[in-house]
Formats: sequence, C-alpha cells, structure tokens
Amino acid sequence: MPNELLHKLRMLQDDYPGQPLVAQQVDLREINQIRSDT
Repeated sequence: MPNELLHKLRMLQDDYPGQPLVAQQVDLREINQIRSDT
C-alpha cells in the first residue's frame, strides 16, 4: 500500500469514532475503497 494511502487510512480511522453517523458512513466507504484498491 502506498505510504500516502496508508497515512490517509490511518487518519480516517483515527477520526472515525468522533464523527457524526453520516460522516462515519462516508469515511467507512472511503476506508473500504482504499483497502480494496491494494
């Protein structure tokens, strides 16, 4: 996994618990997208 994606993934995951539900759903989609691209 490219370093920048790993960093983005880590940032998304760190932010995830504090996010409103709508933002969590968007983040989750993005997290899954990053994971499935690798």
